[in-house]
Amino acid sequence: VAPSTAGARALIDPDKAMAIFVRGGGGAATVVNVDLPAGSWIAEWIDTRSGRTVRKARVDGGGIRPLAAPDYQTDIALRLRKQGR
Repeated sequence: VAPSTAGARALIDPDKAMAIFVRGGGGAATVVNVDLPAGSWIAEWIDTRSGRTVRKARVDGGGIRPLAAPDYQTDIALRLRKQGR
């Protein structure tokens, strides 16, 4: 996770789904580098205060992918789900 003022915790089922909680950092300068197995993934950034999805995108797996967070205040969550299972 960048910047160094941010920290992250993750729950991972490598071929199915991942949930990553990012605390600190704050804002669009935060990038989470995720090692995604091959395949198509849906990435959803979730506002932890409201529970709403604030950004959604398709990501191709098969290596480390930098995922930039949308602007946020204190913390944010990233949900990744593998497609086509």
